[in-house]
Amino acid sequence: MTRQRRLLVRLFALALIALCSAAPAFAQIQSGSILVKLADEQGGVLPGATVTITGATLITAMVGTTDAGGAYRAPSLQPGKYAVKVELTGFQTMENPDVVVNVAQTVSFDIVMKVAAVKAEFTVSATVPTIDTTSNNVSTTIDLGILQNTPGGRDIWSLLQAKASGLTTDRVDVGGSESGLQAGFVVRGTPHGQNTQALNGVNVTDPVSTGFADFYYDYDTFQEVQVSTGAHPIEVGPPGVYVNMVTKTGTNSLMGKVAFYYQNDSLQSDNIDQELRDKGITKVGFDYLSDFTAQAGGPLVKDKLHFFGAYRDWRVHRFVAGFVDALGNPVVEPTDMYSVLANATYQVNPKNRVTAFWTRQAYNKPQRGASAFNTPISTWNEDDTFSIYQGIWNSILNDHAFLESRVSFVNIDFPLFIQDAAKAAHNQATVELTTNKVTGANTQQFISDRKRLQLNAVLSWYKAQWLGARHELKFGWDFANNPTSVEISALDDVNVAVQEGQPAFALRFNTPVDEKETTRMNAFFASDTIHRGRFTANVGLRFDQAWGIVPEQSSPAGTYAPARTFNSLGSIVTWNTVSPRGGVIYQLTKDGKTAVKFNAARYYHLMSTSIPSSANPNAFGFDVVEWLDLNNDLKFQPNEAGVVFAPATPLLTSIDPDLKAPYTNEFLFDIEREIMPNFRVTGVVSFRQEHRQVGLKDVTSTFEAVSFPDPDTGNPITVFNKTPESFGIEHFNVINSAQLDQDYKGFEIIANKRLSNRWELLGSYSVSKAIQEQVFLGDIYGIGAIPVDPNNAVNARGPIFFDRTHVFKVSGSYLFKYDILGSANLLVQSGPVFTRTILTPEGLLNQGQITVFAEPRDESDRLDTLSTMDIRGSKQFRFGKQTFEALVEVYNLFNSNTVLNANPLTGPAFGDPTEVLAPRIVRFGGRFTF
Repeated sequence: MTRQRRLLVRLFALALIALCSAAPAFAQIQSGSILVKLADEQGGVLPGATVTITGATLITAMVGTTDAGGAYRAPSLQPGKYAVKVELTGFQTMENPDVVVNVAQTVSFDIVMKVAAVKAEFTVSATVPTIDTTSNNVSTTIDLGILQNTPGGRDIWSLLQAKASGLTTDRVDVGGSESGLQAGFVVRGTPHGQNTQALNGVNVTDPVSTGFADFYYDYDTFQEVQVSTGAHPIEVGPPGVYVNMVTKTGTNSLMGKVAFYYQNDSLQSDNIDQELRDKGITKVGFDYLSDFTAQAGGPLVKDKLHFFGAYRDWRVHRFVAGFVDALGNPVVEPTDMYSVLANATYQVNPKNRVTAFWTRQAYNKPQRGASAFNTPISTWNEDDTFSIYQGIWNSILNDHAFLESRVSFVNIDFPLFIQDAAKAAHNQATVELTTNKVTGANTQQFISDRKRLQLNAVLSWYKAQWLGARHELKFGWDFANNPTSVEISALDDVNVAVQEGQPAFALRFNTPVDEKETTRMNAFFASDTIHRGRFTANVGLRFDQAWGIVPEQSSPAGTYAPARTFNSLGSIVTWNTVSPRGGVIYQLTKDGKTAVKFNAARYYHLMSTSIPSSANPNAFGFDVVEWLDLNNDLKFQPNEAGVVFAPATPLLTSIDPDLKAPYTNEFLFDIEREIMPNFRVTGVVSFRQEHRQVGLKDVTSTFEAVSFPDPDTGNPITVFNKTPESFGIEHFNVINSAQLDQDYKGFEIIANKRLSNRWELLGSYSVSKAIQEQVFLGDIYGIGAIPVDPNNAVNARGPIFFDRTHVFKVSGSYLFKYDILGSANLLVQSGPVFTRTILTPEGLLNQGQITVFAEPRDESDRLDTLSTMDIRGSKQFRFGKQTFEALVEVYNLFNSNTVLNANPLTGPAFGDPTEVLAPRIVRFGGRFTF
């Protein structure tokens, strides 16, 4: 262990000790809870009753007593089924053996205790309400039944695409067609860089590509997935989607599973018609996919120590639309992933439990970046290793206080190598401006090392009566340290651009670069849940600190840059923010089966390392120069540089000293109703506003308006020419820009039926609009926009890329006789807005050719609506306690060939599809459980 890690571990231990001695807490987002409220037949509260909670995931029973208000809360329960038993002298013993707990939810139910004339015990017949009347959180809970009983691509992004309410992704998966690549995803318009991916309640989000995780999770290890989309708990800082993946743990019984899934080219249809072939699309879908997984868990020491372990071998070899060799033959994009996972849970004593967790994955994708815009030689060779280490401590301090603390360390080794064949052939990266296609080597090579150390502790303290109400107080602390580095290089330290095969310009890089940045976050938060009669109020406050740090670093000399060394700049960006949140809940009916809710919240955004990188003097950068191909060999030499079109921006960039944290305002109105046992429906009206988003501004240049005719319509297009006196004095500021403000309005209906009476269902419908003042063509901050100069504003106002007016999702299963299971997914959603772009004429602008939107971004101009359906059928065979299930799945049942993306650039390739929905495919699988 390094000295730095030893120091961090000691600091963590000291922080936990300080928290324990200061005040008691409870982390609802990592687990679920049961709240039992007792009264006699006259309505009087009953303190002092003994409540016993048992379940398969509990090593020992959880035992407590009701407080002065007749209530008892059992905290930190893993998702699953529990039995609740209540005993009080003089009253009949009450028991409910079927209480289902989900992560981040409180199961709250009232029990009326009857006086015992004689000693008696019976089972409560009433079903526990499925409405959480203690929380304003809007979320989709994907339980083990939906995870395992319905079709899907067997990764988290396919799961979100098919089942999470209102959520849209930038990739559409068909039976795993997008496996091995992460998808960006958005709900309510908030930029995907503000999403949080959590594993067992701990943030494992990539510190550079915020919103992503650089880990391809073992799907069969999930016990439950909670997708929070609004009114986040106080523990969650940023406003984006919060995805918490809770993994399985061992029980007191030895159990396990072995499963295998397979599909190949011969099992898929051809959905490429002649029209698509005429536009260059030859083949999409699979070469083959295989997925093998094995897992086992059980007691190492019964009633004391449980273990769980898993292994996955996952291989996805697919065809990508338009990705062909020099002869036009389709080329396979292979991805091979191997992962192991292990955890152990130790019950130190009835009040204290510790869990250790470890997972590691090897990931190899030798054709990373395959697309219609690349050739096999211009992709990357990706060869990664990802590791996650976690430790969790749960402590029941007394019947009124609970402490949960966690430590997590994520290590990401993430290289993207230029292909050896490109290096051997010495082919510079070349982009054809009329088609955007890259030939030769890939543009740059990246060797990244990213780490995340996350520490958090949350303490809950329950107060039976205070100021005339019951209170559940929560206090917490969250800390993250994220050091990152990346080695960047390029073949010949240059990229070149051609127009119709003729030299246009060159990008000269300051490579090789060995860049380092660190972000650090610290947060303290407190909240109170106040219960009085049918009213519940949730109030909370977060104080967040964020630092963007540039440490000491150096880079060697390259073709266009000397060797350089830079001293540490320390923290060059500091954000201190306070965010209030509050909500109210009213139970319309005494049975707790109908509730109306209102919530208002302010969220501040995460800081990505992209922000300190902007002012890092050692950052990757380039200038743009005229290319004078003196020897006509279509390879750039240093002496072939003409006029400088644009200077090396990162070396001329600073951060506005008044740069503040971007923020999101959210307002939610919703009503929930349990329409039958285990089946609830929620309607949500939501409003969101994004403000102070971060962009880049040219603060020294001046521009003059010029026009040119649109070759398609003849209409004039006004753009902005950089004046000659602006060259050589450029300076850019990282700023908060009102140009990036965004407004969202939406309505959604969510239906959730737990597995009972042989069927289950998860469905949703949303209608919405997300408009940004300027939606731009580039993205360096993970927010979808870069306001550099006035040309970025040309026709730029309109719907964001992720805006889909209508999204309808249904997923469910039904168990027929003879253990035959049928299930299906249905997804229907509006296509993305598609706006034609145009390249300015050569010689028109002093700064060189640029691309702008050719026409206003009309929300009615969209690609075709996506409609796809998946089905599964399976038969289970039982052999004593062992079972074998044979299954067959069909994805894209009707073999749709919806165009998902197309080339927007005016010219010969305009409108040509660049991405097409993968064809119908059949998958076979088998699962053996013991």
